[in-house]
Amino acid sequence: MSSRTLRALVLLACVGSPLVARDFEKDAIALRSLHETLSPSVVQVRVAQRRDSTSAAEIDVETEAIGLVVDARGLVMVPASIADGDGAAAPRVTVVEVFVAGGARFEARWLGKARGASVAFCQVDDPTFSGRPVEFATDDAMHVGDFVASVRLSGPNFRRTPFIDAFMVSGMLDDPRCGLTSFAASDYLGSCVATLDGRVIGIIGWMSMARSGARDPVTGAAQRSVLAAVHGEDPTGRELVIVPASAVREAIAAGPDPDSAPHAAPFLGMDVQALPRELASWFELKTDRSAARVSRVWPDTPAAAAGFAVGDLVVGVDGEDLAFARDGDTSELTAYVKAKRPGDTLVFDVVRGQRRVTVTATLAAAPMAIEEAPRATCDAFGVHARDLVFGDRAEAGLPQSTVGARTTAVSRSGHLGQAGLFVGDLVLRVDDQPVADAAALCAALTMAAEARAERVTLFVQRGRRTLFIHARPEWERETAR
Repeated sequence: MSSRTLRALVLLACVGSPLVARDFEKDAIALRSLHETLSPSVVQVRVAQRRDSTSAAEIDVETEAIGLVVDARGLVMVPASIADGDGAAAPRVTVVEVFVAGGARFEARWLGKARGASVAFCQVDDPTFSGRPVEFATDDAMHVGDFVASVRLSGPNFRRTPFIDAFMVSGMLDDPRCGLTSFAASDYLGSCVATLDGRVIGIIGWMSMARSGARDPVTGAAQRSVLAAVHGEDPTGRELVIVPASAVREAIAAGPDPDSAPHAAPFLGMDVQALPRELASWFELKTDRSAARVSRVWPDTPAAAAGFAVGDLVVGVDGEDLAFARDGDTSELTAYVKAKRPGDTLVFDVVRGQRRVTVTATLAAAPMAIEEAPRATCDAFGVHARDLVFGDRAEAGLPQSTVGARTTAVSRSGHLGQAGLFVGDLVLRVDDQPVADAAALCAALTMAAEARAERVTLFVQRGRRTLFIHARPEWERETAR
């Protein structure tokens, strides 16, 4: 007997009769059918979230997760972990993109998380969206030894190609009812699970593993359940399981929690710094009392309308004293304001000179951030620009009604760069015509280039100065080059 034959016999003996008995050709046909059926229902969701860094500056963080199309109108369900955060610490989702098999990209709206469940939803409104709703089976029974499969999309290098993996149900739990598998399913979190006969019996999801007796603070239910939101920063653990379709359908039927739906961030409009405790006695405060000193009040803001003044000491809000954890830290006050919504009214306890006064402010919606400002480019003049935002106007001393565009890049060899246009200039007019935004600026410059204009004049503000930029493009020399 040859050594190759001997190794083959040993292998067959090791794997056992169930594997030998399987009809691999039939399984291959079933997997190809599942691949074709499920691929249009599986998408990749990418979100950009704005959150606070340790330096208090806002930064964007991008995350991706598997999504499932669950409604013919473009509703997509994703694991809630794609947008971590809770309450005041919740990041603000600013961009949502949905990729389908083949790599086509669609913009979507973030709808929020489901109440008490670790899934969330986004909505694609594009009528050309090719996603097909997944059809969950009414019979979601699964048994130990069942072979099942799941589909996910590859990364952008492989053009979001869908691929399928088969694995086995290794165990079952009765409470909560779910399937267990030894397959490394973390890459498939959020994707559907189907039997080889075509029944979609659930998804790869979380089961919370909270300590015995722990209860959900919202519902009061035991936290050891599938798709349950895990509360607190120190859960005893979570396990990947096959969540049955019945539990998934309940989460879909409940939909996004209105309280988790995105809303405009609140805005007060003043800068503060913590008052060191050793200086408290200077202002006749108790030495253990925290205070935030107003260092700037921006015009045309709720803080200005409320009557805040530079030098005011904020010692409390809504009847609660401030208690900063350490000197130089105003995060408690910042977090309190961020937890509110536009339209909410706050009552501040303020020390002004030798008097104690109350200042009532109604929060507004936060103005557009620089990162969110629309941008435009004019290659003919080598100019990149973005729309003006609140900070641009405030720093330049302009009314918030002022329109225009701010240059973000200027080619030094371009016509306007040679004429003296700089990065950061606020362009207010082109050839005596007001500039509404970055798109209008670049459209006007493009028209001038197409008309081979002999002269282009920009009226700009640079810091607190205003000046004219005169450009005389040499189109003939540019064409000769």
